[in-house]
Amino acid sequence: MKIITRCLLGIFLVLTKLSALHAAQIDTVQIYSAAMDKEIPAVVITPDGYEDEDSHFPTIYLLHGYSDNYAGWITKASVVPELADQYQTIVVMPDGGYNSWYLDSPIDPQSQYETHIAR
Repeated sequence: MKIITRCLLGIFLVLTKLSALHAAQIDTVQIYSAAMDKEIPAVVITPDGYEDEDSHFPTIYLLHGYSDNYAGWITKASVVPELADQYQTIVVMPDGGYNSWYLDSPIDPQSQYETHIAR
């Protein structure tokens, strides 16, 4: 029985390592915003196969909610990288500030998130 258990554990470990070889890549990047003259963080997930220069991928922007941040989706919805792989899609999760609602503030020049994301 111990031999079977060890074999199954070994197979599981090998399969786990192999699946990690073909998985979406998760990066945290800093994107310069000309509208706000500062760096804004974002999480970017690229699907397996993204390295192929001849391939084109659709892109989805996941916007976090009020008082959250750019890492919100990746920490609360761990399935996002798997979905990026499954649907061969790039996923971008930009920071939108604490309460910007992704709009350009007419008062605060440091809160121009609509322009930053849309342009």
